[in-house]
Amino acid sequence: MGLSQLPSTLWNILHTRPKDLFFYSRWADDYFRHVWALFTESERLEEKRRLAAGCQGIVIEVGPGFGPSIEHFNKENVKHVYAVEPNLALHEGLRENIAKFGWEGRCTIVSCGIEDDEGLKKAGVPQEGVDSVISIQVLCTVPTLHKVLPALHRRLKSGGELRIFEHTQSHDKTTMRLQRLYDWIWHFPFGGCELSRPTDRLLVDAEYMGFKDGEGWKEIDLNKIKGESRYSCFPSSWGTLVKA
Repeated sequence: MGLSQLPSTLWNILHTRPKDLFFYSRWADDYFRHVWALFTESERLEEKRRLAAGCQGIVIEVGPGFGPSIEHFNKENVKHVYAVEPNLALHEGLRENIAKFGWEGRCTIVSCGIEDDEGLKKAGVPQEGVDSVISIQVLCTVPTLHKVLPALHRRLKSGGELRIFEHTQSHDKTTMRLQRLYDWIWHFPFGGCELSRPTDRLLVDAEYMGFKDGEGWKEIDLNKIKGESRYSCFPSSWGTLVKA
């Protein structure tokens, strides 16, 4: 599915900025824009809608892409959304959805990563005290996960919720080996995505997260997709973690 978008992307680059063909980093974001659109159109799971609908107060969405979650945010419960999306190729579609679903003036697009404290500060994103942070199929692609996961926790207020839907490393040893094998080629057409990333386990690993005494999560409610095969190379974990 991802590789099918490569010819059209390269054709567009060839006709608009041909010199960039020799530098993958200059056209990778545009390529991923096409791939991301295919996945968001083909996957409209109820779990994702529920996660977005449950957000409250000040919300940070990590990697919103084109903004499919925006449709499901509750205007009565959400005060403001900070859409933290470093991929500039996705911003046009994101702005369109912000306008389409009536979030103009209540949704700020932030063009940096969630771990970039200085960039977030310049964009007016609260350093702490955030009510909800939501991440849907994003954490598998971030290159600095060891910085990103603690940053998600740090931004939340006590009692604030991290709401996630992420595919993770399989708990089946044979499938885990397959995921690691596929990772050799998978990350290229899918924006750096790693199938074998154990995000759900790392989020609750106190040492990895840098939690001190009294810090961490006071409630953890992470679930698997109903009916999902234990041998799937794309096992998903979804739910909420409440900051202590």
